[in-house]
Amino acid sequence: MNQDQQTAVSIRPRFLRRPDAAAYMGCSIRTLDALKHNGVLPFYHLGRRLIVYKREDLDRFMEQHRIAVGE
Repeated sequence: MNQDQQTAVSIRPRFLRRPDAAAYMGCSIRTLDALKHNGVLPFYHLGRRLIVYKREDLDRFMEQHRIAVGE
């Protein structure tokens, strides 16, 4: 693997499109859309059709909905 390939692999995008955000959270796109529609998950609307999610917002959402068992 050359230097350019290593750089490309190590970059984590700050914003994710719907399919990538759903995969990151381990849910379906439909579930992601429902969370957005219900106002529980922040998102960015860029242009007429493009919706993206900030990785930090997804992490925060997951942490807020964490259920600790046996701690």
